[in-house]
Amino acid sequence: VMTTYRQRLTSSLHAIEESLKRRRENLSSDLQDVSEVSESDLQTGDLAGREEVLRREYGLKVDQIGANSPAGERVRQFELSELEGFIAQLYDVPEDPKLEQLMQDLNELSAKARDTVIIFTQYTDTLDAIKRKVSVSHYNVGTYSGSGGEMYDAANDEWTGVSKERVKREFTDPEGDLSILVCTDSASEGLNLQTCDAMINYDMPWNPQVVEQRIGRIDRIGQTNEKVLVWNYIYDDTVEEDIYERLGERISLFEQAVGP
Repeated sequence: VMTTYRQRLTSSLHAIEESLKRRRENLSSDLQDVSEVSESDLQTGDLAGREEVLRREYGLKVDQIGANSPAGERVRQFELSELEGFIAQLYDVPEDPKLEQLMQDLNELSAKARDTVIIFTQYTDTLDAIKRKVSVSHYNVGTYSGSGGEMYDAANDEWTGVSKERVKREFTDPEGDLSILVCTDSASEGLNLQTCDAMINYDMPWNPQVVEQRIGRIDRIGQTNEKVLVWNYIYDDTVEEDIYERLGERISLFEQAVGP
């Protein structure tokens, strides 16, 4: 469970905020069995780990904390209090530093004549935050995700659902209407974007192969730029930073063994 929350936190502050809010809503509803993992994107749970926490903190077993028991209510109220504290801390951050960096980098890429940019993220919550921010000052923006495609209609200040094929066509055609494409990893396989000038990995999958699949969308035959620009965003002092430092060390070991 904590691994999933950490992944969403290192994706964006908006993603972890939405996760914590959903958890709070679930705990506040009639479904108050805290022995279950209630958030939709927490696909697996460490039952043994939860039992250990309940035993250590409360002297309880999982089957003793039913929704209507005094012990279950005590645990629920404790978690709600903790969630409120976490959410309040997020509200204290005036702007997600990744969003600030993104706007700076989009301006820099434009100055470098890198007119088409693809932005990758793992989560639709993060995608939503990116598209809202970018569309404030950039009008030729589209999205590509598992739920389909979208294009920003600047005239009406709204997002319009379109087919994925149209999004791809408008982005790859030099005369098309899209210059910035925000994607989830549903676009990291089978989508050929060799006409794209740069890539921003807004968050980093913890599987390096997925990162390579993303890069392979633009670093491929037909790419006309002499150099492919790929910029990776990682929050300082997070588990994600630790993971990529260790991956860098492993790559160095590989190069010592087999060459660059």
